[in-house]
Amino acid sequence: KKAEQRAGLDTDLLYNLGLAHSFLWEHQLAIDYFHRLVSLDRTNVKGLSALGAQYALTRQFTRAKKYLDAALQINPSHEDALQKSVVCAQALQDKSEAIRFANKLKEVNAERGASLLEMIGRTPE
Repeated sequence: KKAEQRAGLDTDLLYNLGLAHSFLWEHQLAIDYFHRLVSLDRTNVKGLSALGAQYALTRQFTRAKKYLDAALQINPSHEDALQKSVVCAQALQDKSEAIRFANKLKEVNAERGASLLEMIGRTPE
């Protein structure tokens, strides 16, 4: 509660509060904190990716994709954003997009990318 009162303009604190609420399965509160974070710093890749992840957890995949795409525009190699993008593409039934993101992730983290390619049902190249 003290941290929430002090969050204000502290992007690190907003991020950590969002994570804390996410771990408690309080996704709407997590979304609120991540929105505050990205409204203060629109280039905060970690915050954009976390916001996309929260929307994915609440099955709002189109909205999740918007924030994940924004994160990847800033950092095309961000592992978490790539992984969540695979999940969103799968949920939106866009297998070719899921494969594209998984292959990109494989360039950054071979094991993680290969695992997602297997999940999609495609043999890693």
